[in-house]
Amino acid sequence: AIHTPCKDLPNVNEMTWYAAKGDPRWDADELWTTMGHLYKGGMWFKKKSQISGYSANTAVDGRDWRTIFQSQSYAISQTLPSAADAGNYFCLPALGQYERGLLYYVGRSGYYWSSSAFPTASGYSYYMRFGGGSVIVSCDYTRKYGFRVDGFE
Repeated sequence: AIHTPCKDLPNVNEMTWYAAKGDPRWDADELWTTMGHLYKGGMWFKKKSQISGYSANTAVDGRDWRTIFQSQSYAISQTLPSAADAGNYFCLPALGQYERGLLYYVGRSGYYWSSSAFPTASGYSYYMRFGGGSVIVSCDYTRKYGFRVDGFE
């Protein structure tokens, strides 16, 4: 298995760019495998090279979320990228989350940690969550939850 250190993940500011300007598109039929099983469901996002204004230093709203508490929900599309445009996107599988040794929401939601710790409460970190209706960037989960730690382009 490949180990991705959390420091190498997108920070919270970058996650806001994916969520707000990455043109997120839900794909209920995208197939993927994990732990020997076939699943479907995922979210397409524009690659950072395709997002105008993309910045690691400021969130999409112009502030640095690494220093404040902020949470935001963003709308998504149910329309897949066109075949001609598909190379400008990448897909994150809806891998769900681990909690107390059990896996929840596989195929329905994706939970992905950022590299940004919550600025005023130890044990919490910013993350991005998506499902069929929205993408959320927030920090209301502690690090005890098992979220995915790679996959961004």
